[in-house]
Amino acid sequence: MNPYKILQIARDASQQEIVQAVALALQRKDYSVRQVAEAQKTLMDPRARRVAEFIYLLDSQRWAQGLSLPKERLSLDRLELIHCFDKF
Repeated sequence: MNPYKILQIARDASQQEIVQAVALALQRKDYSVRQVAEAQKTLMDPRARRVAEFIYLLDSQRWAQGLSLPKERLSLDRLELIHCFDKF
C-alpha cells in the first residue's frame, strides 16, 4: 500500500507531520493498525522513504481519473505487447 495514501500526507511531509498523520490515521480507522505502523516505519526511514517515493511516483487513483477507461474489465488477450523492450 502507498504510505502517503494511508497517512494522507504530501511527499514532502516532515517527520513531525508524519507522527501527527499517524495519530489521525489511527483515529479514522480506514486502515489497520499494522498498515498505519508500516506506513510510518517506511516514511521515517530515509532509504525506505526514497524507495516509496520512486514506487508511488504516480498516485494511481489520480492518474486513472484522467483516463477514459471502459467500465468492463479488460482481458489480457486485448492487451498488446510493446516489443521495443525485447532486446534488453
